[in-house]
Amino acid sequence: LDREKNTYKDTMAKRVNLDIELKAVNDEVVRLNEEVQLEEKYLERSKRAFKKKLMSKEQVEESIPPLRQQLEEAKKEKRHLDEDQKRKQAVLQEIQTEVTLFIGAFLKQEELERSKKEEFDGIC
Repeated sequence: LDREKNTYKDTMAKRVNLDIELKAVNDEVVRLNEEVQLEEKYLERSKRAFKKKLMSKEQVEESIPPLRQQLEEAKKEKRHLDEDQKRKQAVLQEIQTEVTLFIGAFLKQEELERSKKEEFDGIC
């Protein structure tokens, strides 16, 4: 009977120890499941953020060729405008030279007419 009591006590003690271990293992499993869920949520958030950034990158890459084309067109337009401005400056310089020559010729003619008039007035 004592032996049976001792066996019963040992068995009960083992059972209590196993129950404690089982509870600890179950608690660990619950904790690890919670960690896995948190990691999965983080992974999903990271995937969504990555997709958004990837889409943004693709949009930027798609916008680059038209912007380069606009840049080239703007450079061509600037070259044309610069050439046009140089041409107009040359025409303006030419016109100013002609005006100066005409003014000089006009003043010379005026001076000649005035001196002839004075000579004529001196004769008369």
